[in-house]
Amino acid sequence: MNKLYRSLLLTSGLAAVLAGCGDDVTVTQPPPPPPPAVRSITVGPDGASITVGATLTMTAAVNADAGVAVTVTWTSSDPNKATVVSASGVVTGVAPGAVGIKACSTVNAAVCGVATVTVVAAPVATVTAVIVTPPSASLVVGQAITATAAVQGTNSPAQTVVWNSLATGIATVNASGVVTAVANGTAVVTACATANSSICGTLAVTVITPQPATISIQSITAGNLNTAVKIDSVTGQIEITLNVDNGAYTITKAQALVNGITVIAEQVFSSASANAAPEAVPSTIVLSLNTRQVEKLANGTYIPVIFNGPNSITARIFVANNPQPISSNSVPAVFKNRDALTPGTTPVLVQASSTPTFTTSGPTVWYKSAVNFTGGPNYISFFPVTPVSIAATSTNCGTSGNSATGTPSTGFILAGTFPCLSFTFEGGVSITSGWSVTPGVAPAADVVYIAAVGTEQVGTKYVVAAKDRYNLLAGGTLNNGNTINIDNKGPSISNNEIGFNAGCSATIPNPGCWIGSAYDIQGDFVAADGGTGVAVKTITDFLGFDVSSNAICGTTPFSAAALAEDPSPTKYDACASATDKIGNVSPTIRGFNKFSVDKTNPTISYFGTYVSDSTVKTAVGAGNID
Repeated sequence: MNKLYRSLLLTSGLAAVLAGCGDDVTVTQPPPPPPPAVRSITVGPDGASITVGATLTMTAAVNADAGVAVTVTWTSSDPNKATVVSASGVVTGVAPGAVGIKACSTVNAAVCGVATVTVVAAPVATVTAVIVTPPSASLVVGQAITATAAVQGTNSPAQTVVWNSLATGIATVNASGVVTAVANGTAVVTACATANSSICGTLAVTVITPQPATISIQSITAGNLNTAVKIDSVTGQIEITLNVDNGAYTITKAQALVNGITVIAEQVFSSASANAAPEAVPSTIVLSLNTRQVEKLANGTYIPVIFNGPNSITARIFVANNPQPISSNSVPAVFKNRDALTPGTTPVLVQASSTPTFTTSGPTVWYKSAVNFTGGPNYISFFPVTPVSIAATSTNCGTSGNSATGTPSTGFILAGTFPCLSFTFEGGVSITSGWSVTPGVAPAADVVYIAAVGTEQVGTKYVVAAKDRYNLLAGGTLNNGNTINIDNKGPSISNNEIGFNAGCSATIPNPGCWIGSAYDIQGDFVAADGGTGVAVKTITDFLGFDVSSNAICGTTPFSAAALAEDPSPTKYDACASATDKIGNVSPTIRGFNKFSVDKTNPTISYFGTYVSDSTVKTAVGAGNID
């Protein structure tokens, strides 16, 4: 550093001397340093081999100054032998031969690196055999199995095959290897490799005509098979015994039907499957069912599954791999089930007028005027004719006629209106299950219409042919024994003497009946409620009027303070009525006597014993003391 400093001083001094001598001097600056650059690129792997169709990812090691991008682009010297993805360097073999794979800098395209990749031919896959499973099968007409094929060979041959039947009239096969028996005979099913169609596997199929399955109705009984059912009067629980021969098939399901349409009983055999061999089932199948079974509609009503009258009972079985059922003989039967009332929705009593309708006194509900019986029982008619009318009755409130609408196919929800409009009645009323039904016209003379007797409940839900069913249970109870306390009568009310002075009466004008500016007239009228004594009086309304107006019990509420003072002892009268808790009002009655008002206290002058008052009275009890 010191040497350089001295050299510079020397140079400066020499320049000064030369300048002082008057000569021109040119000073040359040192060259600038070279810019940052990519120095070299090395590509690998060099000399690698890949097969036709295989891929290889190349790498590029870029030697560059700090801050210089090291990204590259890739090219192939012969895309007919190998291609390369420019951005990633993935090489794919196309044809045998040597190829140069070049990576050049994206900063300086002149700086590149090259590696050699040799593409070689891929080994050829060979097929040696096709193995079909099962190699043989014995089927009945209509039966199907699924066969599989495995392709064997070297260099992993493709596992795809082409299926073919050499006798489609005996057995067919689809592209998935499903073989279906068509007719008696022997057929060969082949599976040929797609990699070499000359190499195939085979399946020998023997098809036989199956022994058909048969079914017939053996008997219809009751009481656990102990009692034969009279087919002209079928009711309640029965058993249908079926004679069954499964033949060469597997039975999957047995059903009993009414009129060949509606399934009334069903038994499913879970052992059957698509590839199961034929197997025996019991030679008899017993289907137990309740002929009084019902179904529940969306509106909450129940309707019969089997209507009364002439019908037929049939049965059928289903076998594996065949959607078509095998049917039995038909047995004619006349059903004569008893109609029913079911509990349905719990009945509720509600108001049926706009007047004050009910109140609760402890656990008891009292109603005023008419009440409606809603959500009543469901009347189920097994006879396929709409009844002329269905009426609901109560013990004390009369009858609600024609109170149900509907048909045997839609159900009848029974509800009634119980007016109880008599204003002389009050007390507890028990609404009972007093329903009456007027039947329609029977379409056949030999069918007896059986009206509902008592009430019944439905049993636990069960499923037949994917439909919900319920059995009627005899001896159920209908929850409509509500005790209704109906009060349509106002409280009784009686009057008493109005006025606080002794000797007050309606016939003696003097000394007359007087009240002061404040007077509790409520005690002069007594009201009481009748019936059970539960609905007691809660409000008493007192009315006053001026006798001179000749009004008969006016509408102005009584107020002693609002009445004018008057010397006449018969100026005023009073009226009153009583209202009970649910709004029943008693008749309005007049007071026991007329009266007047004295609001002024007497003046007293002490000139001996002297009393002066415009209306001299003797005061007794509360009030103004004159």
